[in-house]
Amino acid sequence: MRRSIADVLSLLNRWPRRLAALACLLLAGASALTARGQAAARTGAAPSSPVVVSARALSVATMLTARDLAVARWPRDILPGNEFADPQRLIGRRLAGPLGAGEAVTTTRLVGADLALGLRPGEVAAPVSVPAEVASFVRSGDRVDVLAAPPADGLDATTAPRRPATTVAQDVPVLAVLPLPDSGGDAVAQLIIGTDRATALRVAALHGRTVLAVVANPP
Repeated sequence: MRRSIADVLSLLNRWPRRLAALACLLLAGASALTARGQAAARTGAAPSSPVVVSARALSVATMLTARDLAVARWPRDILPGNEFADPQRLIGRRLAGPLGAGEAVTTTRLVGADLALGLRPGEVAAPVSVPAEVASFVRSGDRVDVLAAPPADGLDATTAPRRPATTVAQDVPVLAVLPLPDSGGDAVAQLIIGTDRATALRVAALHGRTVLAVVANPP
């Protein structure tokens, strides 16, 4: 049965509307697939945990306050293992070394018993008092030699015979560098080194009667 010209024109006029409807259906389907893919990506993202980090660069011996700290989320597979999740646990603690902005605050970054974590069996953390200018070029994590310069026994240092310095500790790790309060004399700082007990006893015996110096070893 032949269609009239009017019927043909009416059929052609309906095609654009059908194409538009089809395009809308395709777009809706694509949007649904995209949303589903994004949800799957979120579901498959690596799990993370809160980590307390420094809110800004902090110097050695800083006593931590709330404005020094921030909380970030780190993937669990890169957590150091000795991190903090609650900044309130760190308020009032003192840093054993400098900390860059955004670095995790861990137990080994703080002054306390945890400084000895990682030392080998039989090693201890021992304090060494040195002139502040000597400590100024030493950082936590460095390895150093500790030298003892024999005292002049009350003689004028310019006329007393010079005696060679002796090595008290060799290639020991620096766990912390702590400035000491001004005692009215020459500025003094304290190094916390990791060493064996025998060397720690030698360092303790020399304290107060021998000028100590350190020589940083190259990495």
